[in-house]
Amino acid sequence: MEPENFITLSQLNYQIHQTISERFKGRTYWVVADVTSHTYKADKKIHYFELVEKGEKNSAITAKIMGKAWGKVRLGLRIFKRRQGRFLRTIFMCWYR
Repeated sequence: MEPENFITLSQLNYQIHQTISERFKGRTYWVVADVTSHTYKADKKIHYFELVEKGEKNSAITAKIMGKAWGKVRLGLRIFKRRQGRFLRTIFMCWYR
């Protein structure tokens, strides 16, 4: 049996964006996560990575999301990596307007 309702991908993206924006509007959060699978594409000047949360009692992954950074955030990541030598555990600030 096929679904009777259809939605385009762009409509779905818009609804997700609206829901998140309304829920977190005007709030700022610090997100604690491990940075894994980090790559840097010099030609595009973009960092690609995954933010991962692991269980307290074991190293099982409890949450994971893909991320990318460019512009001023990219420069901050580069400075952080240079000071730390590598990405281990970091804190990201997330905000919604």
